[in-house]
Amino acid sequence: MSLLTLQSIVAGDSWTIEGLKKRFLQTHVAQASTGIEGRLEIRELFPHEFLRVENEVWSHYHDQKAHPGSDRIFGALIGGYLVGAARCSKHPDGYDVDGVFVLSEYRGRGIARKLMDLLIRECGEQETLYMHSRTELIDFYASFGFCLISERELPKTIRDRFIFHSGELETLEVTPMKREPGRARV
Repeated sequence: MSLLTLQSIVAGDSWTIEGLKKRFLQTHVAQASTGIEGRLEIRELFPHEFLRVENEVWSHYHDQKAHPGSDRIFGALIGGYLVGAARCSKHPDGYDVDGVFVLSEYRGRGIARKLMDLLIRECGEQETLYMHSRTELIDFYASFGFCLISERELPKTIRDRFIFHSGELETLEVTPMKREPGRARV
């Protein structure tokens, strides 16, 4: 890691030495069907790694694009391979959680849960988080303290961004959700 990289990490308002220590969570995982094995590492990704998320994970999920100025992206890596990601984006009037995705061959191992745990610890302790949950995942997100809200309760920039990129909520089978800061996991 270069001195410039370390300086940019320390200079960021969300980065502290203590913060860097708690960003890393490792767990051993069994070999996946792809032959990749090793330790599961859940951590916040550096901006220079955002292109990897686009190419290796989000290319399988709506071709999402990262925005280094406003995004914090959390990644799940096994043996150095990126197998999942989750994003928290800062908008002028709120924080939006999206891009939570784990490659199909790694699902059912609790990886999305670990990604969300870290995202909430890093982004949701002081800020209200909003999201658009697919209807079949409402219970999953509710387990992190998210609750259903009406579309009109979404901050305008988050509501407009979603409609602009995806279309009307009713036809997409997604539901707006909100999580207040400090809300306990159930």
